[in-house]
Amino acid sequence: MTTLLLMTSDRIVRADFRGRSPRLVACWEQARGADESPITLVEMALALGPRRVRGVWLLTTDATTSVLSISHDMLAGTSPEDLSQLLAFEAEAITGQAAFETSLSHVALPSKGQDAEPQFWITQVPNSWQSAAEDAVRRRGGRLLGIAHPAGVARPIHAATPRDSTWKRLEFWEDLTVSIRGLSSGELDVDVQPRTQHREDACDEVLIGAGSAVEWDQRPQAAPAHQPDGGPVSLRSLSHPTEDANVLRLTDQQTLERWLTAWAETLAAQPVVVPVQRIPTPPLSATQRRVVMVACTAAMMLFCGGWHWLGQLRLKSLTAELDQVQAPAKALDQLKQDETKLAKERDELNKQSADVRRDVELLVTGMARQSERQAKLLDSLSRFRDEHLVVKKIEGQAGETRVSGLCLRTTCVQSLARKLSRELTTCGWLVSPAEISSTRELSDGGPWTFKIVLKDLPSNSSPASTPPKENKVAKR
Repeated sequence: MTTLLLMTSDRIVRADFRGRSPRLVACWEQARGADESPITLVEMALALGPRRVRGVWLLTTDATTSVLSISHDMLAGTSPEDLSQLLAFEAEAITGQAAFETSLSHVALPSKGQDAEPQFWITQVPNSWQSAAEDAVRRRGGRLLGIAHPAGVARPIHAATPRDSTWKRLEFWEDLTVSIRGLSSGELDVDVQPRTQHREDACDEVLIGAGSAVEWDQRPQAAPAHQPDGGPVSLRSLSHPTEDANVLRLTDQQTLERWLTAWAETLAAQPVVVPVQRIPTPPLSATQRRVVMVACTAAMMLFCGGWHWLGQLRLKSLTAELDQVQAPAKALDQLKQDETKLAKERDELNKQSADVRRDVELLVTGMARQSERQAKLLDSLSRFRDEHLVVKKIEGQAGETRVSGLCLRTTCVQSLARKLSRELTTCGWLVSPAEISSTRELSDGGPWTFKIVLKDLPSNSSPASTPPKENKVAKR
């Protein structure tokens, strides 16, 4: 059984499906409160149906979806593993979602021409949502399969919409409008715009997913022609230019069930053509972890019991040997010699212990100082960061630390070097001027690679304590 959870600003929905070709078993919904935490919302949605679940998909409008264009120059040399990170940093300026606080999934959109920039449909899921949903589903004995934004299901919803040819749907959500065009090849062409900037192109379906959709509701209406089964009405009754489209509202139960079934089919299909943040399969299931835990506990108990039994045998043997040693008088002299030898060894060990303790104190002091210096460096880089500069690596060598990266303007690198020089002198570092080298990938010679070297000052020139012998490498 597969479970689909929907979270919007005003309600939560749970739907259960069975079979490889998903068949809706039951659907429950209730209103969403204003201030519930992510884990509370997921637990409330799961509590709408049976307690036990298996695979769970989560659709939430708390995720952010958008379409991002990336230049060919930026994509050049980018591996598939680094593409998600590149998109996350590029999307940060558009969506306002911090790259390190979200998980990003993406799909490439069809090319619009040979010279057109590649476009990616992305979805960013807050890390708080992912961890909360995983914990809530795990407590129900299931596994979270993935998280996505509810916009852009890759199936027509209305029965009258053609499925074997190109189709188009316009979706209204809380703060955005999504235009989806299904191609005959099975791919999707998607456009995401703010609610106030949508284009009123011809389409087959109009889905009002969340929000009031005043763009449609406030148009002059004729007598609405409801379907006999209570389904969607034609846009002819809304006086809209797209007269042949069907208006679908998720407030209608039949429309909601058809829409959820379309999402279940989309998520079950391979490959998935919508951006879904898939959750990796854990190495062990909950049942397997319990079995391993029980086995380890039993092994530990056997080990402790065997060790105790061996200890008792050894104790009896040592007691017998002690009686034999104490009996003969000739063993007395040997014992005295052993005592003298052990006393010398004890003194030597005490001396070695003092030396080790002194070395440990020096090492701890050096490590603390080095940690403070590294923290000061990271704090300075954070405070003096520039939008035209990216720090890619911080590495340490004997007597120096190097900060390297890429920049679009050389002036911002020299400015960073001067600021670091003023800030880090008190930490025992001498900041050298930045070494800048052009990559000549752009017409103006940029981007430029740079390297700023921080040399350790002599101990008598630094106000800090004695520096450690080695400098650790930190990469960013």
